[in-house]
Amino acid sequence: MYRGNKPEGNSRYAIASVQNALKVLKLFDAQNMQLSLIEISKLSGISKSTTLRIVFTLVDEGFLKKDEISNKYELGIEILKMGLSVFDSLDLNKIASSKLKKLADETGLVVQMAVLNKKEPILIQKILPKVGFSRTLSSHIGGSMPIWCTGIGRLFLANMKEEKAREILNSCTLKQYTPNTILDRDEIMRLVKKAAEEGFVIINSEHENGIISICFPIYDHTNKMIAGFSASGIREVILDTDINRIKDAAKKASEDISNELGYHLQ
Repeated sequence: MYRGNKPEGNSRYAIASVQNALKVLKLFDAQNMQLSLIEISKLSGISKSTTLRIVFTLVDEGFLKKDEISNKYELGIEILKMGLSVFDSLDLNKIASSKLKKLADETGLVVQMAVLNKKEPILIQKILPKVGFSRTLSSHIGGSMPIWCTGIGRLFLANMKEEKAREILNSCTLKQYTPNTILDRDEIMRLVKKAAEEGFVIINSEHENGIISICFPIYDHTNKMIAGFSASGIREVILDTDINRIKDAAKKASEDISNELGYHLQ
């Protein structure tokens, strides 16, 4: 009997049922965010009866979830948790943490960093300043935020081709979070184009009432936006301070983090 470590890449030790389950999970991507049982079976080449058992097991374990409206399946929370654990070991978090902490302490604002998961920014860092902010934001690590009415979301849209940005925007069910939330898709796209031109976004109480956020992108060595961050505070406090000073500090943090990740202007 073999008692040593399993040789890498040796198919003798592969478990077919596990391989099939992983094959199913790999079907879900930006082009296939939701799939029916029939679609999963067809794309994977797995029989319908086996697909049914695999999908039900993955739902039970939280790796898939069923959308009751479309009656299709999508990735579940356990996949997100695993993805976030990977981010903990990436250079992004290591490089960004100290710089975003410095920004929070210098400005007295809450600084949050998010990455894009399909069509939703997912919060991976939330840093409170030592002093200066007395209100708790509703966001939490691992939580998603709407792409259309948050500054980080609009920056992600601004860094896509217009056709892709419109496709994502059209797939979203726009919700009125505050009286300031913009629901007109053409107006949102106008603001997205403005974000692309200016390189930053200032959101005034569109997602959380009474909160202003100054948002900047983070780019990697391929010049791709891989994350964005916001410096957020109470509206009256920010309007009563030098907002350009906050913007300059946030811009510097964006440039410093991006540069350490290998970003270079073309």
